[in-house]
Amino acid sequence: MATTIMMVLIVGALFVWWMAVQTDREMRSDLLQQAQLIAQTINVERIKELAGNESDLDNPSYLRIKKQLADVHSANPQCRFLYLLGRRADGTIFFFLDSEPAGTKDYSPPGQIYEEVSESLRKVFSRHSATSEGPITDRWGTWVSGLIPIHNPQTIISGLATPDDARAMVRKAADYYRENGREHFLNEINKPQGEFRKGDLYAFVYDSGMTMLAHPVKSELVGQNKLNQKDWAGGKYFRKEIRDVALLKGTGWVDYEYENPTNKQRDPKTTYVERVDDLIICAGAYKGTGAPLAVLGMDIDASSWRQNLIYALLPPVVLMLTLVVLLMIGMGLAIRRSRFTHVRLRWMQHLETGIVIAAGLILTLFAAWMVNERESHNLNEAFEQLAASRTELIASTLITLRDKELEGMAHFFGGSEDVTPDEFLEFTAYLTKNPAVSAWEWIPAVSATNKDRFESSIVAAGHAGFEIWQKDKQGKRAPASGREVYYPVTQVAPLAGNERVFGYDIG
Repeated sequence: MATTIMMVLIVGALFVWWMAVQTDREMRSDLLQQAQLIAQTINVERIKELAGNESDLDNPSYLRIKKQLADVHSANPQCRFLYLLGRRADGTIFFFLDSEPAGTKDYSPPGQIYEEVSESLRKVFSRHSATSEGPITDRWGTWVSGLIPIHNPQTIISGLATPDDARAMVRKAADYYRENGREHFLNEINKPQGEFRKGDLYAFVYDSGMTMLAHPVKSELVGQNKLNQKDWAGGKYFRKEIRDVALLKGTGWVDYEYENPTNKQRDPKTTYVERVDDLIICAGAYKGTGAPLAVLGMDIDASSWRQNLIYALLPPVVLMLTLVVLLMIGMGLAIRRSRFTHVRLRWMQHLETGIVIAAGLILTLFAAWMVNERESHNLNEAFEQLAASRTELIASTLITLRDKELEGMAHFFGGSEDVTPDEFLEFTAYLTKNPAVSAWEWIPAVSATNKDRFESSIVAAGHAGFEIWQKDKQGKRAPASGREVYYPVTQVAPLAGNERVFGYDIG
């Protein structure tokens, strides 16, 4: 029985450890999904307008994003900080903004340097992929963080070569070298439109001392040794890594950042390296996203994280302890039964059977709990994935409306001193076919001093009884008043079904 108890403790401890790993992984996945949804809602154009210094304090884009993050932060009790980080040309990481009110203890002003940069955070900027990190301690506390890179959609390129393509290119080059010899091989590699250059995919060759022998894209590098030069000012000595992989391992992968010949942007690149005789043959695959505009960070307090983790582990711990207690009681009763051989209590004759049945019931209840928890998790995960896809669709639709239809309408009005109702209806005729939009409106800004004159001009144009109106406390129509500027709807398409909004002050 003692051996059985020891086995239960060992198996139980291993099971609890496995549950801890699984739960932590699921919690990190949920954190990244939440952070990704938040990142999708941030207007990339506003990020591009940030300078990353004190001048942003009066920048409307800074104020809009900061308000947005503050609202999300207040709606999520587990989230302690939300922030946007940027990276300067020298590799310095700094704050664009955070969700904290200005002047508070934990507030980070625009341009503040983030001194406690972790390696995983640097990799988000260099590899352009989301990750979770922590618990990590900085000047504000100890956190588990979700980190999401935000890219400019205009710099993203599709159809790029893959890492498998890069490895195949290197192996093809190695075979070509063995079949045709060194000189012919290097000449072919150096051809810009040769056998070993296909768009963003190309092979290049070093000698064992890392002098460039052939390069089809940057011929000026041939003959140069740049072993001690970084991939960029804030980057790393990637050629040293290429040399070490080639000479010590023979083959392998090296990650760094390099100019993509397709978009002329510095992109993350993973390069396959293979040593053949005294040559080091390489080819890499670009990610094609361009440098991130910013990285969104979402911090969860490490103590809250641990509490959630402990709460999730309570059932398996209780299961293990319950089984141990059951076995110990059974062992005690068995010892007692062996001491009183002259007394045969009926219930003691079935002691082992009773313990097995009790243990089976306990395990069955725990299994039922695990199935229920797994089903709940799967349902939540399916909902989050659906929400993410729908949210992305909504965001894409709104961006298209802003950048095309609304921008076009703005230019249409900007290019004319006076747009008549007929001209407005003619211009919006094709816009009204968009099922995502119920109405297109033109809303001028009318100062309080010009309000009466403006209303009279609309009446004179044929809209009898026109007035700028608003809703009163009972939700009924009432003349607009008490503001310095009014924003009335003066044109709407389609008109049918939208007549009631005419003159409504959206301010």
